[in-house]
Amino acid sequence: CDQGGHFGYCYFMLNCSRSDVDGLPWGDSSSTRMFTAPEGFDYAWFDRRDTEFKDTINNTNPAINPYITDGGRYFYVQESDTNTYLCHVTYPTNKECGYWFDASAKPHNPKAEMAYQWAPADCQNGYIWWNRCHVTLTNQQTGEIEHRYDKQLENAYIILANGTDSLIKYPEEGTFVPMPAEGGTVKYGIWTGISVRNQLYADTAWYEFEVPAIGPQETHMYDTICRGGSVVFPAGSRNRYSDTGDYMDSLKSVVTGCDSTIILHLFVHEPIEVELYDTICPGSSYAFNGKNLTNTGKYTGLFVSRTTGCDSVVTLHLQAAPRPVVTLASAQLCSDETLQFAISDGLYVADAHIVVAPNIDTTAALRHDGAQVLVPLSHQDVGPHEALITLTMPWCDTEYKDTIAFKVSLSNQIIALHWNDMLTFLSSDLNGGLIFTAYQWYANNEPIEGATLSYYYEPGMDMNTEYTVKVTLEDGSETWVCPFTPMQANSLQPVEETEIRDAWRNGRKFLQNGILMIQCNDKIYNAQGQQIQ
Repeated sequence: CDQGGHFGYCYFMLNCSRSDVDGLPWGDSSSTRMFTAPEGFDYAWFDRRDTEFKDTINNTNPAINPYITDGGRYFYVQESDTNTYLCHVTYPTNKECGYWFDASAKPHNPKAEMAYQWAPADCQNGYIWWNRCHVTLTNQQTGEIEHRYDKQLENAYIILANGTDSLIKYPEEGTFVPMPAEGGTVKYGIWTGISVRNQLYADTAWYEFEVPAIGPQETHMYDTICRGGSVVFPAGSRNRYSDTGDYMDSLKSVVTGCDSTIILHLFVHEPIEVELYDTICPGSSYAFNGKNLTNTGKYTGLFVSRTTGCDSVVTLHLQAAPRPVVTLASAQLCSDETLQFAISDGLYVADAHIVVAPNIDTTAALRHDGAQVLVPLSHQDVGPHEALITLTMPWCDTEYKDTIAFKVSLSNQIIALHWNDMLTFLSSDLNGGLIFTAYQWYANNEPIEGATLSYYYEPGMDMNTEYTVKVTLEDGSETWVCPFTPMQANSLQPVEETEIRDAWRNGRKFLQNGILMIQCNDKIYNAQGQQIQ
């Protein structure tokens, strides 16, 4: 039993005897109602949907389609039947010798088609073509076309643009068609046909495509590496390069087989060193090299550059700004002194706003180390107070508030020493307008019994004794005069007691640098009875 040829469209070769299946419809408008198998065999027909071949079609009743006659040599169908039927043909004397074919009432047509691939070799440009001509079946009811690539058509020719043609076979390795080395646009066609009952059915398809140029080529490659790295060029060789430069190599293209020159342009990135300086706000942190830094210091990290992809050494000089603190030089002050506020780390503070109710509201610009804010006092500031200090750090969008308590006593300059044995309060027109309603004199922090007047007289007064006075103001509030020690100026010219008394009684009294002065005739005396000029 010997079988050969392609049977997809029902041509057969068996024991050198060639027969065909008649009745297949060819052409768009064709139809059939009967398939005729080769004579002299046994036949078994199946519906193709019966994939296990269990139900042989043995119906011989013409009223029921499909049906068979003459033992299955003739197979009848309706013209509208869209099924495909399989027939197993065997020798009557040898059931092991046989073959299969299929038949369908769908109109058959040849389809011209080819596959191709650019396949230059040994510097010869060209394409490999494969014959993919086949039979199509058209559904009589839906018009859907079924491509039967298993039904190959051997009768096919490649058609050139100039009209010449060349037979193309159906081998798996395809047919090599030379192309110009310079490439360009080419147009090729393929023709196929089949003759059935002396009628030729044919189809032609055209293909237009771009052919790449081949030949000796010069290729440029560009690469970058980091210092310390290297590249192998060409690939697979033992040549390794680690410096910036241009490197050349000649090779044969594995694609086209042509000699080619390849040039590597190599650039080496040097390590990048970066110095950063930054300051963080009090209580804040700085994300650096995977850590959150909170302290002043110098930190180093290794990072990969987003630009070059190489390692960069980054040194961060971080300054952690401390929380600024306000201090007061003294919490006990006299009304002729000055509030001295010191701001630590004032370099980071833009300004300090100081409010002391009800008389003081001032703002001072800072931004320097050892910053101080000086606020002069007056008699109106006498008493206990609390200063509210607001420090502004605009670059942190933060304000810091501190409160400091302090006490202001009356200046001891409102008391004058007379003749080294009498201490006297200046009158309201000389002490800044202060009016007192009660007095209690103290010596060395002890009240002096009976000393409740606006003056205190003590013969042989000790100049080293510390005096102070608790006074009552006209609004009923009490306050203190800053402690003082009587001072005797031995270097000044003494005057007669009667003279100073006359001056005190008749002279013009005025303040000079906060000190009481008396002018009488052409002489000036201080409150202690000493002649100044």
